[in-house]
Amino acid sequence: MQSIINKPVTIMAYEHTARGLQLRNLSKISQTRLYTINHHNTHRANTHQRLTITQQQHYHHHQQQQQRSIVFVRGQRVQGLIRDPSEVLSSDGVKYGAESDNLAPLKNYLSSLNLSTKIELPDELLLQIITHKSFAHGSKPYNAHISFLGEQILQLCATKHVVGKSKNLDAIGSLAHRIMWSDKLLAAFAESKNIDKVFFCKKALPGGNIDKLYKPKSIYSTITSSLIGAIASKYGKNAAEEFIEKELIPAYKN
Repeated sequence: MQSIINKPVTIMAYEHTARGLQLRNLSKISQTRLYTINHHNTHRANTHQRLTITQQQHYHHHQQQQQRSIVFVRGQRVQGLIRDPSEVLSSDGVKYGAESDNLAPLKNYLSSLNLSTKIELPDELLLQIITHKSFAHGSKPYNAHISFLGEQILQLCATKHVVGKSKNLDAIGSLAHRIMWSDKLLAAFAESKNIDKVFFCKKALPGGNIDKLYKPKSIYSTITSSLIGAIASKYGKNAAEEFIEKELIPAYKN
């Protein structure tokens, strides 16, 4: 029986070696040795399979550890934690909403206008005028689209004004022409009329410091341009042009 087990067999097979998987001539290796090799290869395969399963379990466990278990944090901002929703929906300490105190600056200004058409805008539109797209991650109706409409009408009126004044088409594109819809002028107009007292936006400052007195012109200029766009959307282009000619252009001259 011993001689049968140790009888050489003729076979070519792959074997795991220190140099990797190699094809070897096993014709002079006994069946006992061949069984040992096959058993070793099977053991390596099972070990690799168990290792793969262990790695997957470790990966899923690591993913579960990365999930946030804290919804928000109150008080001073902590990096990496979600903010309190009540803080997200506030700007400079003013809570977002169509409350009378929030809309009072715009309503008071519109009631003082001396135009051929009495301008009365709904509260939802007034709130949209004073809401920038940077506020609350753009989750609330913001003024970007009506601001764009107002800018186009303002550029048209500015072109009519400079051409009618100089009787020369070379004035189009000049500094005097372009400054009429510049962020600096529009932001200064909003401040002079006190319609920027309540404005929902996010101010990005170096180091994360927030200064209530800091008013980025590129953001606060949208109050004026969106007001023009809102008037045009409610009362038409002619009413918006009259507003520009009687309110904005005189402010530009001064």
